[in-house]
Amino acid sequence: MFTYTYLTQKPDNVALKALPNLSYDEKTSCLTITTALSKVEVYNLLKKANIKFINQERNFHFEIDCPSCGNKVEAKLNANSNIEMAQYLFTEKKLTVLSKLEFEEIEKLCKAVEPDCAIFKSVYAIYNFKASIDCPLCAKEVEETLKKNPNVKDCSFDYLNKRLNIETSLNEDEARSLLLKSSDEIVLLEDKATNSYTFTAKKLTSDNIKALNQAFANTCQINLKKKQITIATYLTEDEIKEFIKRADSTISFINEEEAQEKKETIITWSRITLSVLSIIFAKLLDLEYLALIGYVLSGYDVLFKAFKNIIKGKAFDENFLMSIATIGALFLKSFEEAAAVMVLYQIGEALQDRSINKSRKSITELMNLKAELTSVKEGDKFVEKPTSQVEIGSTILVKTGEKIPLDGKVVKGFSDVNYSALTGESVPVSIKERDEVLSGGINGEGTLEVITTTNYEGSTVKKIIDLIESAKSKKTKSENFITVFSKYYTPLVCLLAVLVITLPPLVGLGSFSTWLYRGLMLLVISCPCALVISIPLSYFSATGAFAKRGILIKNSTVIQNLATLKTIAFDKTGTLTKGEFKIVKLESTLSKEEAITIASSLEMGSTHPIAKAIRKECKAQLKMVDNLSELSGKGVKGSIEGVNYSFGNSKLLDKEIANNTSY
Repeated sequence: MFTYTYLTQKPDNVALKALPNLSYDEKTSCLTITTALSKVEVYNLLKKANIKFINQERNFHFEIDCPSCGNKVEAKLNANSNIEMAQYLFTEKKLTVLSKLEFEEIEKLCKAVEPDCAIFKSVYAIYNFKASIDCPLCAKEVEETLKKNPNVKDCSFDYLNKRLNIETSLNEDEARSLLLKSSDEIVLLEDKATNSYTFTAKKLTSDNIKALNQAFANTCQINLKKKQITIATYLTEDEIKEFIKRADSTISFINEEEAQEKKETIITWSRITLSVLSIIFAKLLDLEYLALIGYVLSGYDVLFKAFKNIIKGKAFDENFLMSIATIGALFLKSFEEAAAVMVLYQIGEALQDRSINKSRKSITELMNLKAELTSVKEGDKFVEKPTSQVEIGSTILVKTGEKIPLDGKVVKGFSDVNYSALTGESVPVSIKERDEVLSGGINGEGTLEVITTTNYEGSTVKKIIDLIESAKSKKTKSENFITVFSKYYTPLVCLLAVLVITLPPLVGLGSFSTWLYRGLMLLVISCPCALVISIPLSYFSATGAFAKRGILIKNSTVIQNLATLKTIAFDKTGTLTKGEFKIVKLESTLSKEEAITIASSLEMGSTHPIAKAIRKECKAQLKMVDNLSELSGKGVKGSIEGVNYSFGNSKLLDKEIANNTSY
């Protein structure tokens, strides 16, 4: 007899009675069964009884020094049906495995591939949470709080990208709980009990509703008045949006995050405008108390945060400094100056948020390499599936203009694939049967059928995205210095302000009110928020500026190293140039105009960049082409006004000249 334990939701009474020797502990969510059946048989039996499992897969982390061994182990594990996912990052010498197997079983599989390879288990797992917090100083405090926990090896809060990485011996739920306890200000943006999404469309008609009900079998809720579509699904938000887009391409959505940011921006600038007006009227009407309206409007949130932090024993932040300085100004009856300080602070915060959002948008657009949906062959037809659910060995269809969703080998069709998003090379690569293709490339003219050699977790696109995401948490020397320095900076400023206020009057260098005013000035100009955000924001803005020009920077260190460069070597067309082709020289027995017209006519339907460049030069009307045929990876052939022509690369033309069959 064997005893098996599983994490499950509570079984119904029918299942409890039907399965012998079964017990369930509601406190731990553990289901225990004693039986002579094998583990696989028990698992299948529980599935048939509609027992719902909780987080059966676990993350294991291994350290493998040899990149070659790591890649071999990754490929072998991904081919194993008991492994949900295996990924090796050679830059970090780390293999991550998601599986229901025990560590010893996975280690045995690894050793079977490379017996002599040194493989070490890491007791720490890395979790990535999408999280938001009000200020960069608060983000630093969260980092420091988490790092003090004995179960946490490392932690980095990317305030600008709203990402928190934590390396810990805890499981994911425990890490999430620890994160939420670290600060009342932190918000986890991906915490949803169910995958229920509500989208607001810019326009919604009865035809749209008909198309959606047909595509989702009447399972989506539609509010025509509010133009809202609500769908409960196991898919991700991006995947379900892609499904809706394919069901009806006329539907476009309002970006909720952008709409919220726009709303907050309007509120912030309205507060600033009203505050400025109150200061102006206070001056014009000689009613200085009128400036208090501006002070409250622009500073109520700062005062509230300072009060909350003092109660928690975390007084030393920018909110505390701004509050003390402005309350001191009110004590000196400088109402207009107190209001002005709060207004200037809010303007600075608004401009900072604007810069961050612009850079974040540029980076997100450039990293949009993933195809959310994939056409997968089932029987004799192709069915749309989320890319993350497509298995290795599936036959997928990639149509003209679509992103290649997964790495694989072409079994049918030929085309030109644009890999510029991956390699920077602007010239498309000719692809034919038996050629390998990489995810992230954009298919050109033809339709390709591809057998996948990886799942999404092992694909080129996922590796690139993960590499960039993991690199973001690696800080430069400047960022590490400013993080450490900022911890001591605020208390030091407060101490200096106290000394400025008290010492000079004691030695007879002026009145107390004069030096109180000067001490408050010191607090205002020494606000630590700008200091803490200055270096990360500089790097982030630079990364956004690069992204806007099509250049992806994987981490801040690259930007820092640019300052020390003396010589740069560029390797190919498209690096220094725009990657746009243009005819600069033409040799032909025909006139230039006639040669370009014939070539343009032959390439009339092509989307290849060189074909586009030739058509751009054509000024005359295109001619009718008969018997047009495309030769994979070589060019085109056709007949114009009874004369046969071939247009393509040297392989095609050498053959045609040798056969003397075309011009």
